[in-house]
Amino acid sequence: MRLSGALWLVALASCGLPPAVSTSAIVGGTPTTGDAAVVGLAMRRAGCEQRPSLVCTGTVVAPRVVLTAAHCLADLDAGIEVYFGSDASANGSLMLATSSAIAGGFDDTTGAHDLALILLPRDAPVAPVPLGSAPPVAGASVRIVGFGTLGPDDVPDGLKRTGTMTVASIDAATFALTPAPANSCAGDSGGPVLAGAPGAEALVGVTSRGDAACAVSAVAARVDGDDAAFIADFIASAAAAPESPPSAGADYSRVCTLACTGDADCPPSLRCLQSGDAPARCMIPGTLSGSGLGPSCTQNAECGSIGQCARIDSDSCRCLTPCPAQSAGCTVLSGHPTTGHHTVFLIFFVLWLAIRYGQYKFWTFKL
Repeated sequence: MRLSGALWLVALASCGLPPAVSTSAIVGGTPTTGDAAVVGLAMRRAGCEQRPSLVCTGTVVAPRVVLTAAHCLADLDAGIEVYFGSDASANGSLMLATSSAIAGGFDDTTGAHDLALILLPRDAPVAPVPLGSAPPVAGASVRIVGFGTLGPDDVPDGLKRTGTMTVASIDAATFALTPAPANSCAGDSGGPVLAGAPGAEALVGVTSRGDAACAVSAVAARVDGDDAAFIADFIASAAAAPESPPSAGADYSRVCTLACTGDADCPPSLRCLQSGDAPARCMIPGTLSGSGLGPSCTQNAECGSIGQCARIDSDSCRCLTPCPAQSAGCTVLSGHPTTGHHTVFLIFFVLWLAIRYGQYKFWTFKL
């Protein structure tokens, strides 16, 4: 499937990306099953029947830390899923990020300080890539890796690709690249620029932006410049952060009645959110307020006529149904429509037994 150039630029703009530039699959590159530390970034999926749609690239630079471009996080506030693999349409695994941070001074218009870091809930299943302590020299050949498109009118196909570029110039915070013969394009943003001998490469830059045609140039943010301390501090704090517990065995039975004041009050992977004037509740980001979580599921058909199979995290799904609404001291069931029928039937069955065996002579209903 292909989008027209105009529609693709609109799609980029809707993600908070400037339409005048492309967000740096690699043009002129080749598919690769290597570079295991290079990951794809996707918006958190709400439904369990959805496949991840990769929007950017990142690199594991510490056991629980992914380095990417700051502008990649502009539209991922509902949550970030990190994809490990080489073809998002066919294989690999995902992990739901715990939190993220953007470099101070980031400017989405100019691209200044276009670096961000993502905290994983537990160690990544791949070895990190070492960070370089100096920029590459002008004229050097470097390697880029990413999950982006093959041209400005394409959409990412989920394949990881790699290619080479040449360092054109260097300044205090960035360095410019020219095709040799590859170039970055939409979806490669946040991906690594690697320098050094094969087997001894270091990450010296993060793909930030390029020309709209993905044909002339690209710009990478240096990791050894003003933002080096930001990266080092985040990695240090990540090493000390407790791991998030797995969601599979967590208790979600009290989500409808559990009030919260912060995310720490909620079961794993849920967030304490408020909708309108209603009290804050533990919810899956992006879902409607007043949603209860039932048994595990794999598809919507398992969750009844008004339920859906919702994704708690990358490895866990539960049936999502409306919570019971409270009214005048009674519980008004707003779940499956058959629930009320079962209750009425049970009441009349008990009354029939009472009459049948003569235990009650009469009774009165009060409305």
